[in-house]
Amino acid sequence: MVDTYAYCLMPNHFHLLIGVCEDLSGFQNLTGLTSHPSKNPAIKAFADFFNSYTKAINKRFNRKGNLFIRGFKKKPILSEQQWQETFLYIHFNPVKHGFVKNHPKWKWSSWHAYENPAQPCRLNREYYLNFFDDWEHVENMIEMKKEGLMNRDLE
Repeated sequence: MVDTYAYCLMPNHFHLLIGVCEDLSGFQNLTGLTSHPSKNPAIKAFADFFNSYTKAINKRFNRKGNLFIRGFKKKPILSEQQWQETFLYIHFNPVKHGFVKNHPKWKWSSWHAYENPAQPCRLNREYYLNFFDDWEHVENMIEMKKEGLMNRDLE
């Protein structure tokens, strides 16, 4: 249903960079997903996931209410530059929020999967090559854009 390109999990929020698959013919039962007001089964699936995850955590820890600061938000990527900047922003986000001084030190992001391409993962690691020349290009871009990424708000 979706390809995942980048993620970053932090104590109070997370970021995902995903692409919704156009062809859903391989899925057997989309009943309930395609009737969502957005007509997008991925949005309904994510909403259901967040809802059930919140209920499970609340039940486990005998608590009530939201788990995250804000609800689920989505932003369409409309240009190559926006895709690039979002990819960099996601990986730099733990620095922006003061969790680490250097983004590679944050172990709950997809950065490590890209740094270690020989290790198996479920990311679509080839897709970033549509926007960057190679991994060295990504590393150079994030260094060049550090200041801008600190001041950017994609949340």
